[in-house]
Amino acid sequence: MYARLDVEHGSVSEKGVYFSCKAVINPYGSRSLEPLLFSDEEYKRANECDREGMKALKAQRLAPRPPFEQWIKEGKAKY
Repeated sequence: MYARLDVEHGSVSEKGVYFSCKAVINPYGSRSLEPLLFSDEEYKRANECDREGMKALKAQRLAPRPPFEQWIKEGKAKY
């Protein structure tokens, strides 16, 4: 799996150094970390992808890859 941590802000105190990060993880095994944007009508499909991805991450396996290219060609999603 590929992941990216975006540091949003950090601070230093006598107790230590602290960072706040936003994590982006691709549960399908490819290097792409760009978001796939779904149209409003396809919001349910986006939620299903998120649920399947989270289940796979918790099980420490790759999620089955949906047909993203087909959805993009059909106008249901875009990068």
